[in-house]
Amino acid sequence: MRCTTCLSLGIALVAAGWVSAAAAQSPHIGQYECWANNRARLMLNFTLQPNGRYTDANGERGTYSFDGRRVAFRGGALDGQRPVYEIRRRRPTASFIGASGAEAAICEAVGQF
Repeated sequence: MRCTTCLSLGIALVAAGWVSAAAAQSPHIGQYECWANNRARLMLNFTLQPNGRYTDANGERGTYSFDGRRVAFRGGALDGQRPVYEIRRRRPTASFIGASGAEAAICEAVGQF
């Protein structure tokens, strides 16, 4: 049995920019501000730079790679972290997933989109 309502809803969400239709080729370059439990998590903030480089909230530098779904950080305060990258409501986001599989923190790109 096919859920045509579900299919229509999925198409509408993609069209409205609430979720991305396909994996991004590269994450948005720029500053990201992070939140968890309705509170700013300043130490998770980061800035993605061109050529696979990033700067953490303390100004330490590291590198990142991107596989179309996850950003993998190396060096700096986020070393070893692999947040899920997606577009939500037309805004680039990186979601840190906890051990339970639930979103533990979300980081959103700063600026207009």
